[in-house]
Amino acid sequence: MREVNIAKTVLEADCIINVPKLKIHHIAGVTLCAKNLMGCIWPKGIMHINIHKKLADLASIVRSCINIVDGIIGSEGNEISGDPVKMNIIIAGLDIVATDTISCIVMGIDPKKPEYLQLMSKKGLGTCDLNKIKVLGENLIDIIRNFRLAYGFEDWRLKGPLNNLLK
Repeated sequence: MREVNIAKTVLEADCIINVPKLKIHHIAGVTLCAKNLMGCIWPKGIMHINIHKKLADLASIVRSCINIVDGIIGSEGNEISGDPVKMNIIIAGLDIVATDTISCIVMGIDPKKPEYLQLMSKKGLGTCDLNKIKVLGENLIDIIRNFRLAYGFEDWRLKGPLNNLLK
C-alpha cells in the first residue's frame, strides 16, 4: 500500500484498543483484529484489492496495544447478512497476529489460510505459531465451532485434530 488516509486521532493516540467482532468476511475470509484496523482509514475501498497484503501493511502503521475480540455473539456466512453464532467468549491479547490466529481456530478455520497472518508474522508484527502462543482460560478444543464460511473459502476449514497445527 503506497498511501492511505489515517484518522488524526489514531495517529496521535498513545494506545489503540482494537475491539472487533468474531465474524466471517466475504473478501478477507475473516474480519478480526487486523481487518478491524480498516476503521482507522478512509476510503476503505482501497483495501479490497490485494486485501491480505494491505492488511499487513496497515497493521505495520497502525499498531494496537491490546486486541479484544468480542465473541459473545459472532457471525457466520458473511459480514453483512451473516447469521448470529452464540459463542460467549472473549479473546484478548497484546499480539494482534496471535489474537487473530486463536480467533481463526475458534471459528474452525486453519490459521495458515488467511495470508495476512503469515505476512504480518514475516514483518515481525506478531506470531501465528501456535507453539509460541500461550492460551489461558478455556481449552481451544472445547470451544471450536465450525462457522459457516463465505462462498469460496470452503478450503479454509480446520482439518484434523488441533495437534496437527502444533508442529
